[in-house]
Amino acid sequence: MKWISIKDKLPEKMHEVLVCYTDGDDDFVLLGQINEQGFWESTYWDDVNGCMLLEYVSHWMPFPKPPK
Repeated sequence: MKWISIKDKLPEKMHEVLVCYTDGDDDFVLLGQINEQGFWESTYWDDVNGCMLLEYVSHWMPFPKPPK
């Protein structure tokens, strides 16, 4: 499996994928999706704030198949 640049292709909205996200200083791999409004968001965040919008997603990939 390879990372897909958001410049080349985007996943379907509301379809959870792995995303490569930077906060300006560090890079992270998170679970994310494009919400109904067309913004990237983290699907796992705290209970107080709900989902965190992700401003700097550069790449994404679908989940790998589970082991057999």
